[in-house]
Amino acid sequence: MTKVIYPNRRALFLLSIAASLSLSLDCF
Repeated sequence: MTKVIYPNRRALFLLSIAASLSLSLDCF
């Protein structure tokens, strides 16, 4: 499981940033 999650950590990081950006845009 660790081998599968480790490479996807960057993808999850980018997804979290995109989600926070979309939420901040919705606030404005």
